[in-house]
Amino acid sequence: MKSVNMVTKQLDQYKQSQLLSEAALQAVTEQAEQGKESLRLSKAVLQAVTEQSLHDPLTKLPNRLLFDDHLSQVIFLSNRSGCYNAMLFLDLNNFKLINDTYRHTTGDLVLIETADRLKSCIRETDTVARFGGDEFAIILSNLHVDKNESIRQAKVTRNK
Repeated sequence: MKSVNMVTKQLDQYKQSQLLSEAALQAVTEQAEQGKESLRLSKAVLQAVTEQSLHDPLTKLPNRLLFDDHLSQVIFLSNRSGCYNAMLFLDLNNFKLINDTYRHTTGDLVLIETADRLKSCIRETDTVARFGGDEFAIILSNLHVDKNESIRQAKVTRNK
């Protein structure tokens, strides 16, 4: 069981990162304010909050926070292995026109389909993330130790 002080400290960290939904934040805040000696967050609630804080709710892709974490790990591992990595950025041209013409529901479907297609183009060790709006980013990790071969590998993925 966690003490109220520990939970309050965790809550402050979540507030600072602005990753909790208002509903989850309000529920945890209300419990902490009631002065309970301890709070029990079920594993499912904790997993849901973690999932929400690290993934885009529409596409279920990693968000910028998780992308940054993956990028740090990839850079660290690259320094050890000597392999190159690549980053690709994708911005959907004229996406606003889709939302304006066909409504946001259709735009959401386009974003979900884009996410699914991007995931199908990369390896399991790579990362595709939604940065927000119509922006996506991809980390191609652990490519080749030869720079030219790594560039070729990145271009193959880019052209998919």
